Amino acid sequence: MITALGLTNKGGNWINGEGWSGNGYHRILMPLSTMNGVKGFVSDAIEQDSKLDILLYNRMSQYDGNWDKVKEDIGCKVVIDLDDYWYPDYYQTAKRIINNIKKADLVIVVNEFLKTKALELNDNVVVVENGLPFGRWQFTEDVIASDKVRIFWSGGLNHAPDLELFKNAVNYKNKMLVHKDDVIMVMAGFNSNKMSEAICKRMLFHFSLEGKMNHAAVNTMPATSYMDAYKHADIMVIPLAETIGNKGKSILKILEAASRKVPVIVSNVEPYSLYKGAPVLRVNEKRDWFRHIDYLIRNPSERVRLGNAVHDWAVKNYSLEDMNEKRLVAFQNTLAAK
Repeated sequence: MITALGLTNKGGNWINGEGWSGNGYHRILMPLSTMNGVKGFVSDAIEQDSKLDILLYNRMSQYDGNWDKVKEDIGCKVVIDLDDYWYPDYYQTAKRIINNIKKADLVIVVNEFLKTKALELNDNVVVVENGLPFGRWQFTEDVIASDKVRIFWSGGLNHAPDLELFKNAVNYKNKMLVHKDDVIMVMAGFNSNKMSEAICKRMLFHFSLEGKMNHAAVNTMPATSYMDAYKHADIMVIPLAETIGNKGKSILKILEAASRKVPVIVSNVEPYSLYKGAPVLRVNEKRDWFRHIDYLIRNPSERVRLGNAVHDWAVKNYSLEDMNEKRLVAFQNTLAAK
């Protein structure tokens, strides 16, 4: 049995999820709590008398810059997990993350693009994509009925440019106004603290097509319950700008929608364009946004069909159990290496 400790780099109560970012929840907490062959723990610190085989963390930790001493003191292998590119999205901390990659005994990344970048800094890099425990925990098929078709988006502040892209495409010649009375735009991830509220209001303004469409906001939730927002989803839209930083992202948004059997419309750029077998509607040019949305609004049976199709595809290919098997093999191989 491998003994592994997962580090949280957030404050707060990590036991109930309040101290976990979405990244830490999906890449540290869920894997270690469900992986066969691993006795997993989570903490915000290493105990001096810890007897560990693996120390796992996502991107950064409080021990950065001191990994040589950490390894010497506790005698375990250090594994860094990366589910996003460290430049340009993390330009302020890029040097820190780069040093962490160099010092790690194993680097786990979420896609091939990140693997290529990480291999420039470390020889031991393995791809383990995101997976979900479909049908369990918060990843069930619960949806609240509505008399309006809910066009749903979920994300953080760093996706403001993507929502502006969506507004500019969908609002072309005000075509969406034909659905003004039967649609509501639902934006999840709204943050009402003083630092973020103005940006979030601007994002909601873009998503609601400059306030012309009925709209609603769902506040940010703890990582362990954030999927409750998806109860208000009938059509999931995932606009994404074509940037180097976005190439490093995962397809988690598709998997989340799939867990609720919600049909997906997505920008056909990396990483999404690489998953050609995914039964989603792809946007290749501006007019495709309205064309796909209009089609799904007018055809409820197609919403059901595509929702079932993306669910079945995700369950077959991206279960957390399957991804954990890949993690376990990577752990075992790293422990076996000198």
